[in-house]
Amino acid sequence: MEIEGPQQPNPTQIAAAKRAKRLLVLVVSLFLAVNGAILYRVLHQPELNYEGKTVTQWLATIRGTEPDPQVVNAFGSDAWPSLIKALGQKDSAFKNACFQFLDKLASATPLKLQKIRPLDAETLRLRSRFWLMQLGPDAKESVPELIKWVREEKDPEIRAAGISVLGFVGLESPEALSALIEVLSDPVTAMMKDFILDDSPAIAVGRFGTRAEPAVVLLVELIRKRKPLGPRNEVVALGMIGREAKEAVPTLVELLGEQALRNNALNALAEIGSVAAEAVPALVQCLKDSQPQTWPPILEILMKTGPPASEALPALMEVESGQTGVLRVLATVATARIRNQPEHAVPALIEALQQEGGFSSEPAWTVRIPTWRSPVPIPVRLGPKETAAWLLAELGPVAKGALPVLAKIVSEKDSRLQTLAARAIWKISQDQAAALPILNQALKQKDELTFHTALKTCEEMGTKARPAAVSLAGFVADKKNPWSDRREVLEVLRKIDPESAAGLSLR
Repeated sequence: MEIEGPQQPNPTQIAAAKRAKRLLVLVVSLFLAVNGAILYRVLHQPELNYEGKTVTQWLATIRGTEPDPQVVNAFGSDAWPSLIKALGQKDSAFKNACFQFLDKLASATPLKLQKIRPLDAETLRLRSRFWLMQLGPDAKESVPELIKWVREEKDPEIRAAGISVLGFVGLESPEALSALIEVLSDPVTAMMKDFILDDSPAIAVGRFGTRAEPAVVLLVELIRKRKPLGPRNEVVALGMIGREAKEAVPTLVELLGEQALRNNALNALAEIGSVAAEAVPALVQCLKDSQPQTWPPILEILMKTGPPASEALPALMEVESGQTGVLRVLATVATARIRNQPEHAVPALIEALQQEGGFSSEPAWTVRIPTWRSPVPIPVRLGPKETAAWLLAELGPVAKGALPVLAKIVSEKDSRLQTLAARAIWKISQDQAAALPILNQALKQKDELTFHTALKTCEEMGTKARPAAVSLAGFVADKKNPWSDRREVLEVLRKIDPESAAGLSLR
């Protein structure tokens, strides 16, 4: 039987195969050319610049950690890709060795080598982090990348930076909050610098305030597990969550018995407020066992608790009769509120306003102001006069007897006290004409409390604060002011005078 060999293709088939091959080569070449062009443009696209410098170059010129507001305002949210790139920088072993050599050489010689020393990754991360903190939610396009870092990044330094920044730029993102809660219980996260506030996932979660209520149970679990190590960040985070952290009150009460954690627990209970009624017996015991310097937050909690804190009345009356300054002011208002007679506190507050002298070495009352400059609200100490002005505003119309004294204070030179007095006048009398001139001036102050109080009071006034629209618009338009502050003022202006706000932009 004869076996046939393989059938040879005919000329037509050969020609068709050659055409198909040429077409395939052409298509592949075209695909590679198009994608190569796109890749080239991405890799070689010039970085945005301001005054001839890119974001990366500006990072190298920052003195300290905080970038120049004018530079941040010039780039706006468009800076985020370069900042995220800088945030994820790593130094090679060779580069670290070079840095160590230069640092040793600089310490051993009079030469100023810092000027020629290259920027290390740690410094670059710190500077880019503060820049992103200033942009806040306006850098929200970076959230997906940061979430990926938080979940997957192996380098603890970069992961910590991502966690910290996500607590600022992700504030409007439910996905960001979910990712941060997820890493709270991650054993890898627990190995990070957990006692440094800047790097703590607990603090990043706390920045979401009441929206972080789903994290409360987990934070309590972490406190119980890590109690011997001192879970300061978790306790601070519960205070930042505020009223919605009421489930944590029993655990915080337990911490009052530990000297190292008592102050953190007291501050957290003060922020949680009136829902902390079950803490009253332990608070009364703290008044008996501790020094007066630690009493202000105890008195604040009792003041906020009101009638359910009646058990504390004997102890409060002792403080009221035996102490002066801030302690007497707080105890008086706490007693009046517990008795549901707030007007009875007004004479003591007027007396405190009229006392001569400024801030003393006596115990101060601390209020906390949220700011983009810090992962946690910054503490601000108030003296007797400032405390009295603050609390008169909280009492509202029943404190109308204090109006003449408050009117006198707004003519004094102390801008902080002036602003607190203007706030009190508004809250007591709704007289915006008397308060707005002072609030307008306060918006120009660098003091965090003064600025924050003035802006929040204008926000509470709503459309009645329209005469302040020109000042608010001027603040937004001034590129020397930090981006985050301008954003906050613009949001308030939109509530007060939408027409004035419509033509403004942060860029």
